[in-house]
Amino acid sequence: MKKVAVLLLAAGLVFGAAHKGAQAADIKVSGEWDFNTEWNNIGFAKEKTDDLFHARQRLRTQVDIIASESLKGTVFFEVGDTNWGNSSEGGALGTDGKVVEVRYSYVDWVVPQTDLRVRMGLQPFSLPNFVAGDPIMGSDDSDGAGITLSYQFNDMAGMSLFWMRAENDNTTIDRGVGNAMDFVGLSVPLTGEGWQLNPWGMYGNLGKNSLNEVGENGESLIVGLLPYGQDGVSVVAKDSNNPAWWLGIGGELTTFDPLRLAFDFAYGKADWGKAANGQDLTRQGWLLSGIAEYKLDYVTPGLIAWYGSGDNSDTMDGSERLPTLSPGWGATTLGWDGAYGISDGAVLSKTPTGTWGVVARLADISFFENLTHTLAVGFYTGTNNTRMVTSGPVSGVESGNVYLTTKDHAWEVNFDSQYKIYENLTLAAEMGVVRLDLDKDVWGSKLSGVDKTAYKVGLNLNYAF
Repeated sequence: MKKVAVLLLAAGLVFGAAHKGAQAADIKVSGEWDFNTEWNNIGFAKEKTDDLFHARQRLRTQVDIIASESLKGTVFFEVGDTNWGNSSEGGALGTDGKVVEVRYSYVDWVVPQTDLRVRMGLQPFSLPNFVAGDPIMGSDDSDGAGITLSYQFNDMAGMSLFWMRAENDNTTIDRGVGNAMDFVGLSVPLTGEGWQLNPWGMYGNLGKNSLNEVGENGESLIVGLLPYGQDGVSVVAKDSNNPAWWLGIGGELTTFDPLRLAFDFAYGKADWGKAANGQDLTRQGWLLSGIAEYKLDYVTPGLIAWYGSGDNSDTMDGSERLPTLSPGWGATTLGWDGAYGISDGAVLSKTPTGTWGVVARLADISFFENLTHTLAVGFYTGTNNTRMVTSGPVSGVESGNVYLTTKDHAWEVNFDSQYKIYENLTLAAEMGVVRLDLDKDVWGSKLSGVDKTAYKVGLNLNYAF
């Protein structure tokens, strides 16, 4: 119970500070409890390293301290994920693990005599997206430290500009300068009657030592910013700081409602120099995705399709896949990162870079009040050259970072349901299976020990307040 006491104490300090500093401040508390039980096999290895059954929970609490429409502060606490029975997470007998985290801590304010809004502090970051989440930066781990400026010019046009410091001084190795990683992003949302369009761009300044010892949350940076198989220590950058950039545009059309059409396009490049063995560490590529869906009274049929550039046959000239930071692309609930709450998912990846695919789905199926279902079927193929496996760095099948070549495929089927017990209490059920079809001539002995099937059957109980 110590973790709950710590959370209540922290909330009490927040309330006390608000009461002392501004008697007129309004306090608004919101959040959710999420409980999950699940039977799954989410690794593609025959030798299992994890239990098939899981029971866990998570509490999220957001406290808004509102002085006026022009000034408020927000702090967001998270307790868990707490796997039941795990002592380090506070789930074993005694329940006194140290698992209280601060996700957000920021202040929103409006520059006096203007409509310019400013957000400063620890906050969530993402790039504009319309199809299935953000394939570059938009997961639960995309929170960071920085400043966001927002301005609405008129009813049709606005602007959002952010600076995020992703990494700084996280290495214990004394390598002097070059250990910071900063990003600046700009988007210009445009809105009209029945349409939206949002062009955007982002520039990154990558310190040559910024990927050394980044910790667990920084692993997504190594996977997403470097060619496959490289690590942060191998970077031998030509300069102390190196460039990365992305350009993109997305939009949706609802003029022909109930038909909705949407798309996202992004192109990016991250230049790290060369590895110790002389390999080029530049990564650049593109991704195009789209969705078409038609809302009917009892069901919404839809189709999601995408194509992402893949690595070529030269294993030493860098990567031709789109670089990513902390992606959260959720076209489905098992293969990709669309799982409900704390359910497991993304067994293939959190981003579809280096693949093309199609997902056909029937969403919002409803024949009874407060009960909805979604049926989704997906087919995926890699766009990477087979030499990356036969003669390159790909040594096996890695769950969550599955590498597919042009001769490899994957199938997925999901059936998911949600039932609203009360207005704020939801029971969600997810069932899914992903099957890999890897070419034997390409993978050869690397298929030894590979279990080609992943699955899950899970229940979530979510209380939102």
